[in-house]
Amino acid sequence: MDIYKTNVLRDELLHCDNLEDLKKEILPKLQQQRVAWQWKMKQIMRENQYSGREMAQLCEVSVTSVRKWCKGSLPQSREMFIRIGFAAHYDIEQMNRFLQRYGRYPQLYAKSLEDSVCIFILSSKTLPHTYYYYRKLLESMQTDISGVEPDVQVNYSTVEMEEHIINIRDEETMQRFVQEHAGEYRRAYDKLYDYIQEFLQLNRVSRVDEKQMSIQELADQQNWSSSMRHCISEIRSRRWFPMRRKLISLGVHLNMDLEKINHMLNLAQMETLCTKNPEEAVLIFALEDARLNDSICCDGMDVLCDYVKSIFIQLDMEGVEYILDDL
Repeated sequence: MDIYKTNVLRDELLHCDNLEDLKKEILPKLQQQRVAWQWKMKQIMRENQYSGREMAQLCEVSVTSVRKWCKGSLPQSREMFIRIGFAAHYDIEQMNRFLQRYGRYPQLYAKSLEDSVCIFILSSKTLPHTYYYYRKLLESMQTDISGVEPDVQVNYSTVEMEEHIINIRDEETMQRFVQEHAGEYRRAYDKLYDYIQEFLQLNRVSRVDEKQMSIQELADQQNWSSSMRHCISEIRSRRWFPMRRKLISLGVHLNMDLEKINHMLNLAQMETLCTKNPEEAVLIFALEDARLNDSICCDGMDVLCDYVKSIFIQLDMEGVEYILDDL
C-alpha cells in the first residue's frame, strides 16, 4: 500500500500544472511525514526517559535542535539520523529501518568507511554504542587510511564486506581490516566522482563563445557557496563522502534534469528524490516544469538554480534554508 501511495503522489506531482495546485492540493498531503517523525522522536525520548538536554548531549547538538525535531522538523543529514539512532540504542537492523523509513536514506553501506565503522560498533556486544565513541573511532580510522597504499587489491561484494566487519571483535582487528582494504573504500564512489566530473566538464564550456572556463570561473559565475566549492575540490580529489542535500544542490548547479539527479543519487547508494518529502517534492515539480519549458541546459549558467530558488521562495516553506543556502 505504501508503494502504491508513493506512486500515486509521484503521478500527481508530475502532472501538477502550476504552483497554486502544488501548494493547495499536494503539499498538505505530504505533512504526514512530519507528523510521523514528531511521533517517532517523542517515542525515542519516552522509551529511553531522555530529557531534551540529555538527547542533545548524546547527539552532540543544541537543545533547540531537539525541540525542533520533537515538533516535526526533520534532521537535514543522514549523519544526524545516525546520531539519533545511536541515542535510541538501535542495532544494525533497527538502524537500517530507521534510516530508510524516516530519513529516506539508504541502509548502512559496508564499502563506505563511515558506515563500516558504524556497522562494526553496532555489531559489538562490548563496545560503547554511542555517537561519541563512533566519532572518535572513525576519526582514528580515517587517519589510519589516509596514507595507506595497499599491496593487494581485494574485490569484495558489499555483502561479503559487511559479513567480515560484523565478525570483527576488537578495535585492533578492525584497524587492520581498514588498512588492508583502503583501496576498496576509496573505490566505493568512483562512478559517482566520474559522473559529477563529466557534468563539470560540460558546464565549463561557455554558451556565449564556446571557450572553456576554469572551475574557479564556473564557481564565480554561479556564485557557489564556500561549502559547495569545498565539495567540488574534494570530489576532484576523489575524497568526498556524499551528503544527500549537497548532492541534490550540486545536481541543480550542474544543470541536471530529474532523471540525471536520480541517477547520481543511485551512484551514491541513495534513494531517488522522494515524493513524500515536501522539499524534494517541490524540487521534483521545479525540475519537471523546467524540463518542459526547455530551461535545462548544461551551459554553466545559473538559470536552473535561480528558477528552483524562486519556486521555494514563492511557496514560503519553512525549513528550506539549507537548500537556499546552496543555490
